[in-house]
Amino acid sequence: MAATVNYIESNGVKVPLIIEQDSRLPLFSMQFVFKNSGSIADGNLSGLARLSAKMMGEGTKSLGSSAFAEELESRAIHISATAGTETFVLELSGLKEEFSSAMGYFGAL
Repeated sequence: MAATVNYIESNGVKVPLIIEQDSRLPLFSMQFVFKNSGSIADGNLSGLARLSAKMMGEGTKSLGSSAFAEELESRAIHISATAGTETFVLELSGLKEEFSSAMGYFGAL
């Protein structure tokens, strides 16, 4: 399983995109890692990163937390957010056949 590194440019900033592919299982897993955005970067707004991560677990305005969680569970999709000391991480995983649905739920969230 070899990793390839590509770059996406956004607003003049090159963002690394690391891709690892393994086709042995019908699963996908994605992580969005934001460096310098965890609790250490909260500054005078203590708890902002942790609050943001917790809010990502509360579902959407239209579905709420319970119905949103049931939708994800019925499709074997997992979405989570974690605020560390130096990073903020968004994770998305599930069955490959549910990838487009997962991206839709991720976008709605």
